[in-house]
Amino acid sequence: MVAIQNSKLSLEFIPKGKVLSKIKSNIQEMAFSFWWDNWLGSGPLAFSRTEGGRPGNTSVSNFWNEGQWDLQKLNGTAPAHKISEIMQTAIYYNPDLPDKPIWTPTVRALRNKLPTDDRVQIFCGPTVTRCVCCSMHALEIVEHLFSSGNFARIIWKKYGGHVGIQTENLPLRLLLMKWWMTKACNAVQKLILDTLPIIICWNLWKNRCSSKYGAKNTSLTRVLYSTNSDINLLLRSNFPVIQWPFNWGELYSFIENVQHHTTITQVKWTKPDKGFIKINSDGSAMTNPGKIGGGVIIRDQQSYFIHAMAFPLGEGTNNYAEIEAARIGVQWCLDNGIPRVHLEADFALLDRG
Repeated sequence: MVAIQNSKLSLEFIPKGKVLSKIKSNIQEMAFSFWWDNWLGSGPLAFSRTEGGRPGNTSVSNFWNEGQWDLQKLNGTAPAHKISEIMQTAIYYNPDLPDKPIWTPTVRALRNKLPTDDRVQIFCGPTVTRCVCCSMHALEIVEHLFSSGNFARIIWKKYGGHVGIQTENLPLRLLLMKWWMTKACNAVQKLILDTLPIIICWNLWKNRCSSKYGAKNTSLTRVLYSTNSDINLLLRSNFPVIQWPFNWGELYSFIENVQHHTTITQVKWTKPDKGFIKINSDGSAMTNPGKIGGGVIIRDQQSYFIHAMAFPLGEGTNNYAEIEAARIGVQWCLDNGIPRVHLEADFALLDRG
């Protein structure tokens, strides 16, 4: 995660603990980790322990009994100063719904915590303040920079128009909520509606810092290109097998029509020909190349079990693991006087061989 550290453009790497403390869990199935998930909303309980060692990975459900917290179990396990807070935490138990993490928005702009000119004046006294992004040179305040300024309005309209979101004359908080509350038709659209407003704000801020402190002039083209690039990177990272259009208009139309198709292929064991035994082999690699291993199971024409084995194969590629697993299976049959074999493996190189 990144954040703005000062008035210059910089990145601050936020420790994992701080990130986890910003994620609150909506408990419905109570499958969340008692120690490691932020189901209380004040950070993982593991960070509040005073004892040494590492706590286990027990779930919240272990401390909930017949519709209420089990105080006896909590007294024996939870940090003493946290028990009162736990007892006051409401549980909306619904076993049919899975638990889900909820990201609590911490956009600095919403809290007016960015070093815009109006904020800097508080610490250094009167100074000239003007927005470097707009030709009108209005006062540089958060709302102008991210939502009401002419430069920001053009950016929001460019992206909101295709989505059907009215972006004009809205304060930043309402603008973000409009995006986040728009109903999505599929998982990809949900990802874009949740993430794109943050990407836009980030690129507006980068443009402001580059123009104010760097050697670059404010550029609508650069912000649009950078935003499109970030969107494309997001989609390629989450859905790498799909070729995503780069142009926003084409991309959003494509996203709206994305459909999830599930293909079911029946996989079953078939008998070998009469007089033959069957070898089923498989190989795998933890990374490719990396640590590899294989396995073999051998059955006769009536599907009766004859032999099975699993073995490490050292370092190599997944192709080598597949071939070696098949070879070991065949070799075992030959060594045990079984010359008539039917080899079955899900590996194309063997077919071509």
